[in-house]
Amino acid sequence: MKFLIDENVPQSLIQYLLSSGNDCLDIKATSRRGISDERVVQWALTEDRVILTYDKDFLLPQEETTGVSCIVLRFPGMQPKDVIPYLSSVLEKIVSGNIEFPAVLLLDKDTLSRVSFP
Repeated sequence: MKFLIDENVPQSLIQYLLSSGNDCLDIKATSRRGISDERVVQWALTEDRVILTYDKDFLLPQEETTGVSCIVLRFPGMQPKDVIPYLSSVLEKIVSGNIEFPAVLLLDKDTLSRVSFP
């Protein structure tokens, strides 16, 4: 999968994704560091990438988010290494076709939810 990694995602999660064969573009490692969420969405749409973030603002409906794919992680206080099994499970569901994109997904330790906008 092709990911656009938001600035709040720990390096250990990025390393996990890379070691699993994913294409990861880390915003922290680019000259676009600090861009707005709207510009992150446009970048992901342009390059057909899934946004990976801890930023719950991506759960809010915005006109610019139409067609974007995003996984919002909500694991307060949890070590990144402990998030990996949850993320791995979601990626398996996506690859197997059980979850279709575009979608905005909210992942926490108890649930995986598809967020619908009115």
